[in-house]
Amino acid sequence: MSAQWEYKVQTYARKTYGFNYDRIERDLNDLGREGWEVVGTLADAYISDGPDEIAVLLKRPGA
Repeated sequence: MSAQWEYKVQTYARKTYGFNYDRIERDLNDLGREGWEVVGTLADAYISDGPDEIAVLLKRPGA
C-alpha cells in the first residue's frame, strides 16, 4: 500500500538583515510546480528581534 501523503520540511535561516523573502517565494513557487502544497509554518524560539529560523511544512499526494 502506498502512502496517501508525502511530507517535506523546508527551512530558512535568518541572516543578519532578516529573511530572504524573495528566495522563499521562488522556492515555494518551484515546489508548487512539483506538486507540493504548503500546509503550515513553524518558527524557532523567539528572541527579542524575532525567530532565527522558520520552517515551511509541505505535502503532496504519495506515490
